[in-house]
Amino acid sequence: MKTYGDNVRYAAREVLMARRRICQERSVPRHATASSLRADVLRRALEAERLRNARRLGVLRFIAVSAFLGLSLFLGGAFGIDYWARAA
Repeated sequence: MKTYGDNVRYAAREVLMARRRICQERSVPRHATASSLRADVLRRALEAERLRNARRLGVLRFIAVSAFLGLSLFLGGAFGIDYWARAA
């Protein structure tokens, strides 16, 4: 899995490579294609970051729900606390 630094380096490399291609094409204005390319690279980097954050949040939710279920079973079953036993 790529890290945040890998995505930034990849995005920066793509921008530099695009600038070289744009500089070779004299008929295309530099600012028109470079800005659209930067927007595309930024969009892809943001999508990757959002996906990574969603996965991390999913793992955190799983851990929290599992911990609460374990706590409920432990307090209700092992200690025999009435309130927790009725909930479990």
